[in-house]
Amino acid sequence: MSSPVGAGALKLRLTTLFSQAPKIGAYLNSMLYFDPKQIVFTDQPDDWHQAVIDIVAVTFGDNGQQVDGTDKTFTMRFKGDGYKQVLKNGLVYSVHVQVKKPGAYQVRVVLRDAGSELLGSASQFIVVPDVDKATWPSPASYCAAS
Repeated sequence: MSSPVGAGALKLRLTTLFSQAPKIGAYLNSMLYFDPKQIVFTDQPDDWHQAVIDIVAVTFGDNGQQVDGTDKTFTMRFKGDGYKQVLKNGLVYSVHVQVKKPGAYQVRVVLRDAGSELLGSASQFIVVPDVDKATWPSPASYCAAS
């Protein structure tokens, strides 16, 4: 989680979008794509297949300090043709992390397969606008001049 660069045995793709909802306010919607063929599924009765993954998502501010985060353990169960389709197409998991103020953030997500104990990580930078002022910060205001 401390590395700003994606790494690990599990290959992940991360797409993060800024969103705003009346009841919960501003948040980042991070969609994490991964290949379930890299995850250990155990065969269950009646053609079910099960895997357990842990996902941690953390936001870091422009000063490099952790701002917020969330974590969840998720049990995936698929049966028959559904399992075959998941193996063929992959999976997208969506995780939401609230943001309390506008600015530049880095989102880092780590996925752990409980069956193999393998890890994968991905990160992405995003600029959150000041929705109340209806202004979008200039990306140049968050980049050091060279």
